[in-house]
This record gives sequence, structure tokens and C-alpha cells, in this order.
Amino acid sequence: PFDIEEMSKFINEVIAPGVKPFEGVLEQGTQNFINGRLDLRRIPDEDDFIMYEYFKSLGKQILIVLTKSDKLSNNKKYNQIRKIKKVLNARKEDIILPFSKETLENKLEIIQIFEDNVLRHNNG
Repeated sequence: PFDIEEMSKFINEVIAPGVKPFEGVLEQGTQNFINGRLDLRRIPDEDDFIMYEYFKSLGKQILIVLTKSDKLSNNKKYNQIRKIKKVLNARKEDIILPFSKETLENKLEIIQIFEDNVLRHNNG
């Protein structure tokens, strides 16, 4: 679930296909934030929790993209997001966004987060 290579592929193929600024941003140690992807329909398991705790220990902001958001009704979606945040003990500064490849929910927001990260990385 929290895999930098898989997330890079996800961003480059699904969120922003053909958009060059995202290439190389996800290399370990170079990004200003860490990102992961979880299926919105399931509660994170112990491995997800341990990885999230490790990411928090690095002191960077975390973006979690919750995929398959089109599979749940709005009410179930927001209840599930609340449960996921609770299970992960999510920090307020971290960003947890539902995303759907079908409806492109939050696509622009996710692109903006990556663009902001590229600017901070290139200027920092």
C-alpha cells in the first residue's frame, strides 16, 4: 500500500499522465512529503499502520490517496475516511484525499499538491 515506486507510477499514469514535473519527485529522500495509496473500501491493517508510523517519524507531511472512492456512497465514503484516519492515528497536517480513476474526484487537488511539492523541492 505505501510503496514509493507504485505511487510514482500511479501519479504518472493515472493522476497526471504525461506531466513531466512529477518525474523524480518521489525518489526517496528528495521529496518534501511522503505519499501513499490505500483502497478506501478497506480499513488499514497493521502493516499499513506501521508504515504510516515510520513515515510520521521522518517528520515530513504525508499525502494518502484513498482509491476507488466511486465504489462507495458519499455517506459511506466519509464514514470510511473517518475510520481510516482514526486507525492510522492521522496527524492534522497530513492530507488524506479520496480519489476515483472513474470520476477523477480530487484529481486537480492532488496535482496541485505535487506541483507545490516540486516548487518547494526545486526552490529548497
